[in-house]
Amino acid sequence: MSGKETTKELIEQILLQQESRNKSDKLISSNIAIIIEKQEQQIAFNQKISSLLFNDSDTSRDGYIANQDDLNKRVLLLETKNKITAGKIGISVIILSGIGTFFFWLTSFVWK
Repeated sequence: MSGKETTKELIEQILLQQESRNKSDKLISSNIAIIIEKQEQQIAFNQKISSLLFNDSDTSRDGYIANQDDLNKRVLLLETKNKITAGKIGISVIILSGIGTFFFWLTSFVWK
């Protein structure tokens, strides 16, 4: 009978080992599920950020980068227009100063 008890003890040890492995496998499965869920959340977050930064084909909206490029072009255009306006004002002042000097010179001869 001692052979049967030994077999029974071996089977019980194997059963305990399998139960321990099952618990370990469940813990590993649980951890893998958590990791996969976090990865899916990260992917969704990355897609949202990408849709905000770049053109979003789903909503037909320009992203912030495209808007920034547009704003840069508009600011450059305004700066150019301001420089042109300042140049026109400068030339107008020079011309009007010349006209004023001419009239001052002309009136100085008339009043003498």
